[in-house]
Amino acid sequence: MLGSGGKKSQTVRAYTSCNEARKAVKQRRKLEPFKTPAKRYLVSRALGCGGHQGSDTMNIEANKIAGAVLSTLLVVMGLNMTAGIVFAPKKPAVTGFDLPSEEPAHGGGAAAAVAAEDPIAVRLAKADPAKGEKATAACKACHTFEKGGPNKVGPHLFGVYGRSEGSVEGFGYSAAMKGRNDKTWDADGLDHFLKNPKAYVPGTAMAFAGIAKPETRADVVAYLNSLSDSPQPLPKP
Repeated sequence: MLGSGGKKSQTVRAYTSCNEARKAVKQRRKLEPFKTPAKRYLVSRALGCGGHQGSDTMNIEANKIAGAVLSTLLVVMGLNMTAGIVFAPKKPAVTGFDLPSEEPAHGGGAAAAVAAEDPIAVRLAKADPAKGEKATAACKACHTFEKGGPNKVGPHLFGVYGRSEGSVEGFGYSAAMKGRNDKTWDADGLDHFLKNPKAYVPGTAMAFAGIAKPETRADVVAYLNSLSDSPQPLPKP
């Protein structure tokens, strides 16, 4: 009995060794296409027992996650550095800014900003009544210019040159203009009134903004002087 038992155990060991040898041969055949030792090692680990395979799989997944996190951090850092270089604010050579000075600039002052106007007598020497008539085209909405014309929003203007200010009968002047009927509409008065009515007669009800160009005002004064049965001589320079 003992002899037969020993033979059986030897037979079992031989069979087990044979099976293990077959498995080793099969595994070597599977590894045969992978020539390098590193590839054979990786494949052999993948073909190994379940416990080792699960552990290796977890390690690979952990490495993937760590690599993804590291890559993301590197990308964010790179974008931050690039944005800092591209959009970095340029520092001025001198901090702050200059405030405008209240003192006029040297070499001209206020006279350089606003050219001095020639006296009305000088401008009248070159004035053109025809141009003055064209310049008053918009004024016809409020005034009449022909002889015997009625009053409208403003008084009629025929014969205005040499007429007392605020003296047209039947027209409702403002209180400011009524107090000036001791003055006469001469060339200088008309020039100042045409430039800025509210500055010449404070409190006037006239809404006209004025004529800024001195030459145009001279043309209008020459035209208004022509609206008369007997135009008056204009001042000479």
